[in-house]
Amino acid sequence: MLRIDGAFGLFEGLGFDIQTKDDKATLYHLLSSDDTPMYAYTKNDDFIFRLEVPCTDTKIVLSEIPDPEKQQIIYGYVEFKSADFYTMSNTFQEGKSSQLDKVRNNMKIYFRSGFLKLK
Repeated sequence: MLRIDGAFGLFEGLGFDIQTKDDKATLYHLLSSDDTPMYAYTKNDDFIFRLEVPCTDTKIVLSEIPDPEKQQIIYGYVEFKSADFYTMSNTFQEGKSSQLDKVRNNMKIYFRSGFLKLK
């Protein structure tokens, strides 16, 4: 499996995750948190640090097919509408209790990605 993750943010990040397997690419909306688990797929799920939300109306454009042997730079564009997910709000506001928010995101992102080999 080959993955392209694109996220931005400090302490909390959001972006996309492209997972390729058997010549098929699947696009997910990516959310992550460094310090506090704050995302859930459903209202009744436990909160987790990293969420990969399924998407609809997806579009993936790559400058070329990534090849682990070449380790080339890839340029691309992704567009998607995420499914609903849940997140905590007011988590860092003193005197307020956490609230559960239902969220869905639409994104259009241009990116440049290099190869990163993980053990």
